Amino acid sequence: MRIQTIQEGFTAGSVTPLIHGRMSSDIYNESVALMNNMISTSHGPAIRRPGTRNIVQLKRQVTEDNNILLENGTDTLYLEDGSGSYLTEAAGVVKNPIIPFAAGTPYFHTTLHISPSFATMYDKNGVINISAADIEFSNPWASKDLDLLAWVQLPGINPRLIIVHPDVAPYELKWTGTTFTLTLITFTVPPWTTPIWPEAVGYYEGRLIFGSSKTQPERSWLSKVNDHYNFTAGSGAADSFSFDLDKPGKIKWIEGLDTLLLGTGSGIWDITPFSNTSLLGPGNYKAKRRNSFAAYSFYHYVDDTGVIYIAQEGKRVYSIRPGTQLDKDYKSDEPSFTGRHLLENKINNISGVQYPHSIVFMPRNGGVIGMTHSPEKLPYSGWHHHTTLGTIYDMYSIFDNGEYLTFVTINYEGIVYLLRLDWDYPLDSNKLVTPSPASAILTGLSHLEGESVYVWANNKSYGPHTVVSGQITISEATSTAVVGLGFSSKIITRRLSKSSPFGPDQGLIKRWNKIGVRVGIGQRPKLNGSRPANAEPNDPSVDYNSTEDVMVSNMGFSKFGHVTIEEDTAAPLMVAALFGQVSSETV
Repeated sequence: MRIQTIQEGFTAGSVTPLIHGRMSSDIYNESVALMNNMISTSHGPAIRRPGTRNIVQLKRQVTEDNNILLENGTDTLYLEDGSGSYLTEAAGVVKNPIIPFAAGTPYFHTTLHISPSFATMYDKNGVINISAADIEFSNPWASKDLDLLAWVQLPGINPRLIIVHPDVAPYELKWTGTTFTLTLITFTVPPWTTPIWPEAVGYYEGRLIFGSSKTQPERSWLSKVNDHYNFTAGSGAADSFSFDLDKPGKIKWIEGLDTLLLGTGSGIWDITPFSNTSLLGPGNYKAKRRNSFAAYSFYHYVDDTGVIYIAQEGKRVYSIRPGTQLDKDYKSDEPSFTGRHLLENKINNISGVQYPHSIVFMPRNGGVIGMTHSPEKLPYSGWHHHTTLGTIYDMYSIFDNGEYLTFVTINYEGIVYLLRLDWDYPLDSNKLVTPSPASAILTGLSHLEGESVYVWANNKSYGPHTVVSGQITISEATSTAVVGLGFSSKIITRRLSKSSPFGPDQGLIKRWNKIGVRVGIGQRPKLNGSRPANAEPNDPSVDYNSTEDVMVSNMGFSKFGHVTIEEDTAAPLMVAALFGQVSSETV
């Protein structure tokens, strides 16, 4: 019996069971039944999700299940409420909305943790101060306010972050060159008065733009050009002006791409000048609705293809992409069409990275949903589910110095930590340990006290080991090790269906006479619960330069012919293809 290829790629990831019978479709042939803690790539293989690098345990714990995280690069500003521990989660409540903020030299990469009475500054490694003192200042937002904040950063020498709330006057967070300040904005001719304030904010063509209030939900206010706090109306091209959309629906987000886009309760609107050679200005604008898929919240993600946003009560994801000409060829679709089974719980936020893979992350109750999104390469998106110990509240990615940095806040046993995705090592809450001289004793692990951990050192996996008094001992000395919490990365293939002279065999029982999984060099994952003989990841007999495929024989009959591929140590895993010898019989 000849060996045949069963699956050449995994680009579609985990797809809704509604597609599991469509064996002739490309989506079906590139999909799996389950992809947990694995990521589908646009090239074809599936890889283990990144681990997380421990940065710091937050100095100020919170009493509510919502807080705000602002960051850019390793810059992170996050706002929380009170002190103590988190309350029980509420379904669909936003946890730690994250706000991009690039500060100036020498604190370009900082973390600012804010509560109603204090704020504390960190750097990307968890320690920062000015004049040997923690940076703390007050802010105006109560616990009930945090879910409704919106923000935008303005360009300039001294960066400014504008933060708005429907019941609180807009504030400005600013790096002055020596410290950070949070101050109430003083406007010239403000179009709002207490207690009614704008709910959305954006920036486009030199104008600070506010949108929607409780009394004027469809209105947008645009500042004078390059005079961001001046709302003096006039007829000049650079003067401030306002306009209303002609369909009911609050403005949720404001984004400048090729044109000005407004995400609203009535769909996505495109605002353009009458003349393509001029800029928006008083009397020189027109609004056109590009789709009717209502934006659900402020949270949206901009990549190099357009805007991806949350819709339909937090249970759908839509995208809108500009065409090649102004005011033409906008494309709108629903990437979540094949991943709806993963969106039964509301999405809390949406973020993403474009390197090393184009991935959109969506935290929600029960983990993080991932979407591999490359519309210029693939006509569909790949979906995957990610879990870890503790509750992930939020995450946000930024591009800095040629790389994407993704930050995560997580509540583990009542303690909230700030973490960063680590694409090099699939271990959570991990720490780099560099004993000198080389040693088998690895110390400095107090944040993992009492936990069962794995180690990646000497190009192989060790463990599990239990952390006692902040340290563990492995079997060999090393000068560099990464220690962290292990997690299970698992793929369960879809129902096996192959062509035969008698037609498709979805209704037949199958037997894998021999199966092969093409993986990365030296990788030996478990297949249907068993690891190949003499191929434990920490077994010295394993040749990590081997290019042989993993082979397992005589796996027995089953109705669906599922194959489970799993790795639960510190070892990497890339699954490129599935092939083998299959026989089938009638039910």
